[in-house]
Amino acid sequence: MIEDGTVAILFWLIALGSAGLDRQDGWFERDPAPGSVVVSGGQTSIRRSGRGEARQTLSEELRLQLYQDRTYGPLQPVAEVSVTADGGTYLGAGFAMRRDFDLGGLPLFAGGEVVTGLWLQGGDVDLGGPIEFRTGLELGVRFDEWRLSVMTDHRSNAGLYRENPGLESISLRLHIPF
Repeated sequence: MIEDGTVAILFWLIALGSAGLDRQDGWFERDPAPGSVVVSGGQTSIRRSGRGEARQTLSEELRLQLYQDRTYGPLQPVAEVSVTADGGTYLGAGFAMRRDFDLGGLPLFAGGEVVTGLWLQGGDVDLGGPIEFRTGLELGVRFDEWRLSVMTDHRSNAGLYRENPGLESISLRLHIPF
């Protein structure tokens, strides 16, 4: 998993570039978009180095997202809440981008997200502090308005705090239109 902010940098470079190419008014053009509720479940892992050894802790995570029914340039606002089996809770808001394409007649899509949020540790791992940034990449298949995908993402505090272990997730996602 890319853990150094590369995904976030690529997300913003693509967004900035496609805003001017895709839309006449670039960032200022507000367009209607299909809104959806995204339900996902997956696995989290944390990698810590200490005393010469790496330790990995796994937990299950349920995530609920709301993709708003509009875009600003290429960006679609998204809000989310996720809860791990160990009681960690993440509340966040940010932006998503998606591109539809066909591969050999198969209707696919690819996307990415950048979300800033609040991590409430509960009985889960200490991520160094409450403010965390989540970046993710997604690939899936389209079924009319519904979508099914796999996403991998990384959460960290980007060095805001002394400790910054990072938390990775992989999840299966269902996009339900509204």
